Amino acid sequence: MALSVERIPTERLHPGDELLQSSLWAAFKRLFGWKPHGFAVQAPAESYTLLALSRSTPLGRLLYVPYGVPPATPLRLLADAIGQVTTATTVRFDLNWLGRWPSADSGDGARKAVADVQPASTVVVDLRGERDALLAAMKSKTRYNVRLAGRRGVTTRVRTATDALAGPLDAWCELHAATARRHGITAHSTAYFRALFELAAAPTADGSVFLLEAVREGEVLAGVVVSVCGAQARYLYGASSARHRAAMPNYALQWAAMRLAKECGCSSYDLFGIPP
Repeated sequence: MALSVERIPTERLHPGDELLQSSLWAAFKRLFGWKPHGFAVQAPAESYTLLALSRSTPLGRLLYVPYGVPPATPLRLLADAIGQVTTATTVRFDLNWLGRWPSADSGDGARKAVADVQPASTVVVDLRGERDALLAAMKSKTRYNVRLAGRRGVTTRVRTATDALAGPLDAWCELHAATARRHGITAHSTAYFRALFELAAAPTADGSVFLLEAVREGEVLAGVVVSVCGAQARYLYGASSARHRAAMPNYALQWAAMRLAKECGCSSYDLFGIPP
């Protein structure tokens, strides 16, 4: 199988439904120490673009491709073709193929890394069909909790990137930091989230980012950051208060995110990291 790779400006990327392959993501990661590269790939049966991110490591130059590689692509051939137009020592792919990596060996010389960068497994909700049918397809306990949130006075607000930057995002970042402390994990900085929302607010952005809030009696109990790129929406980040958890604000938020995705014309909603 022959593959040819040509370098292109990241502004010429065609991400399709994958935010991590967009020029928005390229600009975002550039702000945090990565050098973005755009490639046009020509294969016998298809052509596509790829965003790769590079940085120096103690073992040489790493080139990292987050998603975007079509299913069943011979990874070693693609890595060799990319290597011919770059100075990368190692090419690393994260894949979002269904049933990916059944073993440690891809069969063409590429091997699975010890750790995943992007989520190793997820749930993608099919949003096609009517809203009532989508709710009916959920487990009964999920439907119950979605409705319970409403009975307990939880409402949801959707803020565009521009709206969020006017103040709500900073408040959500404080909630995000408190959530991280409660769970003993590392939180991203306010500057990190503001950079993402500022890029998404630009008229030329090839993806959208929204902040969704769950509110009860004027208090924000939880919030999620949701992206839309092409026909796919994705849950990116979340935060929640330790207060009023029995009001089920997170169930209300995820249902609101699915409704928003449908309104944006998406056919799927990626929960982006669900254990098998």
